[in-house]
Amino acid sequence: MSTDIDIIYLGADNTNELLLKVDGVSQDLSSVTQIKLKFDDGIEVTNTTGTAFPIKWLGLGVTGKVILQLGDLALTEGERSAILTTIDPTNQDGIVWSGQNGIRFFVTAAT
Repeated sequence: MSTDIDIIYLGADNTNELLLKVDGVSQDLSSVTQIKLKFDDGIEVTNTTGTAFPIKWLGLGVTGKVILQLGDLALTEGERSAILTTIDPTNQDGIVWSGQNGIRFFVTAAT
């Protein structure tokens, strides 16, 4: 996980990309059945299809890649952190991908 801060533009269709790795190796997400992203203010977004926004991870052509489209969420502007959890048949309680300080975003209005 990167320590960079990605920007979420509220009201826009911009995307943010994550690459999930363990010990430098991109992880195969083909068996993932659900991804949850929970922000520090309690807002949570979940996807079970893998092929549609707000969270995509299937059919992207890159192992371990997750694309987020979060501009339609009712997030408060400013710096936010989030925890991403992947769920699959082997890990039904989920694997948490958060880094030391969570996945960091800066939320701002698009206009």
